[in-house]
Amino acid sequence: MTADFFQLIGSLFRILKELFK
Repeated sequence: MTADFFQLIGSLFRILKELFK
């Protein structure tokens, strides 16, 4: 697991939170 992987997950998670706000 690389930092880039976690950064990608974080970005997706933030988008999901925006969608389901």
